[in-house]
Amino acid sequence: MKSSKTNENFWLYGKHTCMSALKNKNRRCIELLVTENFYREHEKEIRQCANSKGIKVRLVENKILNDVLSKGANHQGIALNVAPILYNLSIEEIAESSNDSSTIVILDQVTDTHNIGSILRTSACFNVDALVLPHNHSPSENASIAKAASGALDIVPLIYVTNIVKTMQYLKKVGYWCYGFDCNAGEDIEEIKSFGKKIVIIFGSEEKGMRRKGSKNSIVFFLISLVVLMLCLAYASVPLYSIFCKATGYGGTTRKVTHATISATDQKIRVHFNADIMSDLPWEFKSETNYVDVNIGEQSLAFYYAKNLSDQPSFGMAVYNVTPFKAGKYFNKIACFCFEEQMLLPKTKSSYARIFLHRS
Repeated sequence: MKSSKTNENFWLYGKHTCMSALKNKNRRCIELLVTENFYREHEKEIRQCANSKGIKVRLVENKILNDVLSKGANHQGIALNVAPILYNLSIEEIAESSNDSSTIVILDQVTDTHNIGSILRTSACFNVDALVLPHNHSPSENASIAKAASGALDIVPLIYVTNIVKTMQYLKKVGYWCYGFDCNAGEDIEEIKSFGKKIVIIFGSEEKGMRRKGSKNSIVFFLISLVVLMLCLAYASVPLYSIFCKATGYGGTTRKVTHATISATDQKIRVHFNADIMSDLPWEFKSETNYVDVNIGEQSLAFYYAKNLSDQPSFGMAVYNVTPFKAGKYFNKIACFCFEEQMLLPKTKSSYARIFLHRS
């Protein structure tokens, strides 16, 4: 039950992904490539991280990064060659080392790397102890998962196990409550009144859902009707957020309020915005500004836009994360289009607003 199913090195790319890997003591880093522009902007941090890993910083042209990485990779001027993480952790060690409160997420034959990365991001926000996958019918640690996870791959341990059902039975035996989410279940997630302190959250494959053979006595099944409407957007993120909201009292990664409840200060922070989209959704989705400078306690407004590039009406739903992950609890969400199904007609464009404030 080790955390890696392959020994093959691979390239990570993107600022958050690479910097998170460089800061992970369990990650073996081999080669670091950066452009001059990226190096100038982040010289101190890069030198410190590279020195701690015992590797040299190699300055390269954008063309070199484009040649090294897969076509269309949004590298932002940095790429890092790494080995898979070897935590040498088993699920038994995770369970035995947990305190009174613990959360483990299990993915049963989930193969879409963007979905796995999205679930890793959400898991990192709420200090999930481990993400468990089967050795068979699941992807190895790779650049696509790492990029979608935006640094969370080096925060949440990946544990590969031989038998998912036996793993769930063991966790139930040692005090965990197991909740399975499936499009064909009989109860809705909204019917859950409360969760135990130790929980296991299980999602099945994108196409077939959960395998129930041998697991019916181990799991309480709930319907994930929201996922049916999402059409390839972040498969499990909405129910996963709902579970964490109920279990922790947070509204997603940020707190939800109806209006500003604290006074603004003179201390300013810069909030950056980005937007990613699943490759098989025919939309363009972007933030209308790269960042805003706001005073702590001051209400602020940000706009995103989406455009349907196809010849057919289509539906989508946005989910969000705050990075660094520890900063999420300081953001208050006043109004947002997230977690609401949006429909766009062919070739049409629409703007969406998000109102938020940052508290100290």
